[in-house]
Amino acid sequence: MHATTAMSFEHLHAMQLAGLTDPGAAASAFKRGVRMVEIEVFSYCNRRCWFCPNATIDRISSNTLMPEPTYLAILDQLASIGYARMIS
Repeated sequence: MHATTAMSFEHLHAMQLAGLTDPGAAASAFKRGVRMVEIEVFSYCNRRCWFCPNATIDRISSNTLMPEPTYLAILDQLASIGYARMIS
């Protein structure tokens, strides 16, 4: 882990959140350090993108949808910290 404190970094790394025990500090670090949140609401993917690191995983034969309460909980959590960057 970097010696950088949670309050001084621009780009967030998972390990920088792992050591935070104060939920407010973790929320603040997330809000400042995460520029885009990508939410995958279904599992189907043809895995044909040339850059895909998961091309060997079968995600064609079935499609699992994210439960709506999970999706809404993610949005509620982002709203609760005032997250105002990109959500895709």
